[in-house]
Amino acid sequence: MLGVKIDYHMSAWKKTLIAGLISYIDAGSIVAGASGLSMWQDYLGMSSVQMGLLAALSSNTGGAAIGALIGGKICDKYGRKFVYNYALLFYMVGVLMICMATNYPMFLLGYVIIGLMVGADVVASWTFIAEEAPSKDRAKHCGSAQVAWMLGPVVVFLASIPLNSMFGLLGNRIIFAHLIVVAAWIWYQRLKMPESTEWVEAHKREQELEAKGIKARKVHYSDILHGTCLKTVVMLCAVYTLWNLAASTNGFFMPYVYE
Repeated sequence: MLGVKIDYHMSAWKKTLIAGLISYIDAGSIVAGASGLSMWQDYLGMSSVQMGLLAALSSNTGGAAIGALIGGKICDKYGRKFVYNYALLFYMVGVLMICMATNYPMFLLGYVIIGLMVGADVVASWTFIAEEAPSKDRAKHCGSAQVAWMLGPVVVFLASIPLNSMFGLLGNRIIFAHLIVVAAWIWYQRLKMPESTEWVEAHKREQELEAKGIKARKVHYSDILHGTCLKTVVMLCAVYTLWNLAASTNGFFMPYVYE
């Protein structure tokens, strides 16, 4: 693609950095909207219900959840690289729509696209990190994505103070625009990344079985929702549900509430 040479000898930490930066633009997109929500409300004449839809259908909550379910199936079938490359292209389109928005439907559609693409990309990127990280440092690599997640709100909030003060709504559009620049850089770097080694090997084994007339057994949710796996899933659902109720509310609405 675009004549970019894939770097099969890329270091594990560089792969983690490039894949994990989705967390920066994900969290950044949530907080970028939050930092200018009151200005967008005045400009577009949004009701409280319309603002609630933005939060529910964006990368803040529901949009990302739906994108993750769809993206998970796609990246298992076609590969991690397929998802995290194309998802970023659509992500940039969604952010551009917000930057250029002059009415609520255009603004909402941009948020919906961002939410779906972030959900799909997070699944592919974080899976890629876990699969490519050295076994002795896997937790370090997976945890680094959370650093990028926290960095996004910090940078965006700090930038929004002078930009919103000096330029108003234009300043918030600039904040969103910087996410396009970062996403474009990540996308170009990802073109150089190889596919997940584990996925390639698993896909190869599946093709070899099919060549012998043996159909690989599909894994269903019921296969993992029992025993220790079920307990792990329940624990994670409890932790992330409680955490996200606070994080999502604060991340998207707290600046508006303070104002």
